[in-house]
Parts: sequence; structure tokens; C-alpha cells
Amino acid sequence: MKRINAFMIALVAVIVLTVSGCKKNDIEAEPAGSNLPFMGKRLMLSSFVMDPPVDFDADPDLMFLLRECDKDNIIIFAKGGQ
Repeated sequence: MKRINAFMIALVAVIVLTVSGCKKNDIEAEPAGSNLPFMGKRLMLSSFVMDPPVDFDADPDLMFLLRECDKDNIIIFAKGGQ
């Protein structure tokens, strides 16, 4: 009987801690009309430099590690967090 009670107490404690640990994220996305300097611009990677520098090839620019198809990828940040 004590074993069942201890198990029930442990189970209730785990459920309470799990439910209390889950809360709604209060951070809201930026408003749709925010004027960020890169909003709506086409961005392409031009250099890939590590900070602090790690010397792999006597050159801190690591573009040579990227595949050719990854060097011309474009990122566009649209309004509304897209």
C-alpha cells in the first residue's frame, strides 16, 4: 500500500512539474511594418570568416569549405517574419 501511495505522489509531482514548466511564450513577433535595414533585400553570402580566426589554409575566409551550389544561395527576409 505504501508503494502505491509513493508511486501516486511521484506521478502527481511529475505531472504538476511538467504542466507548470510549460507556459505560453510571451515574446511576440516584430510588427509587420518594422523597418529593418535588410527587410525585403536579397542577401547573398560574400564571405565566411570565423571569429576568432582558425587557420585552416592560412586564410581566415572559409568560403572554400562551402559547396559551389551553396555559394550562390539568396536569403530574403520578408515582412511578418517570413
